[in-house]
Amino acid sequence: MKKLITIIFLFFIFILNFKNSILAQSVPKLQDSTNQFIVNKAFAIAPKSGIIYYKNNALFPGELFTDYINYTGLGEFDTMILTKSTHDSMLADVNSPAPNSFHDVYQQYYKNVKIEGAL
Repeated sequence: MKKLITIIFLFFIFILNFKNSILAQSVPKLQDSTNQFIVNKAFAIAPKSGIIYYKNNALFPGELFTDYINYTGLGEFDTMILTKSTHDSMLADVNSPAPNSFHDVYQQYYKNVKIEGAL
């Protein structure tokens, strides 16, 4: 009887791990090169710095973390709050890849608790 319970328990653990690994693979990350939603809206992605340069009018401010949150890798309890937005005068030239660009900085929260170091 103990052997049967052990086998059932191990099978249950295996199913949970398998389900979690499948879910982890299916959630696109924001800077993942296979995330076609982001790739189609960006003209450059710099994964090391965390900067994504979006095409003009590809997204409205804050829209990524509200309407398109499923493409960011964030979970249901994550929120991103805009903390800073500055106009980039270096890219103000109409011939630049992103004229009239803004740098937006967001702070991540999990269940309304600020995540330190997650900007």
